[in-house]
Amino acid sequence: AHTPGAAPGVWAKLDQTLDTTFTKAGDKVSVVLQSDVSDEKLKLPKGTKLTGTVVKSVKQDKEHANAGLVLQFDTAVLKDKTTVPVQVVMTSLAPSPSDQVEKVELGSGQVTDASMAATRIAHEMDDPNGHASADSSTKVNGIKATSSINGVTLFAPANDQSSGVIVAKGGQQLELHKWTRIDVVVTPR
Repeated sequence: AHTPGAAPGVWAKLDQTLDTTFTKAGDKVSVVLQSDVSDEKLKLPKGTKLTGTVVKSVKQDKEHANAGLVLQFDTAVLKDKTTVPVQVVMTSLAPSPSDQVEKVELGSGQVTDASMAATRIAHEMDDPNGHASADSSTKVNGIKATSSINGVTLFAPANDQSSGVIVAKGGQQLELHKWTRIDVVVTPR
């Protein structure tokens, strides 16, 4: 589904919980690739860590209507600890699988709980009122970024000073749980 010439996106999982109540600018942040990045210029195996920093963290308070985080991932760390400078753009956010599974009525004892949850969530995303998950989509510099986390919007970076901007709507603090899935496009820097 990727346009020719565009770097393919890969799934990564957030390594730690980020919460605007506690997360501060300068904090380290990392995600782990869930599949290989492989193009002519860059090869990163599944399990590679992308590390970076929190560029900005805004708490929801009287002065700030919306909480938000600006993240920048700039280094790929391979399993042998080799580091590669990279440019990373976050293109989508999705709840961690554990968040998805909790939405299923427990006690059905089915192995298919997780897939049922995923199917349910997929259907709910088609619901224009977005009851369980709000599917939001934004466009910055021609890069479309989507989020299927309720009340959370992702904006692609406006420049190379960040990998993306995440904003919580509706007066909530922004909390991204560990294992939150982030779709990233990784290119050599």
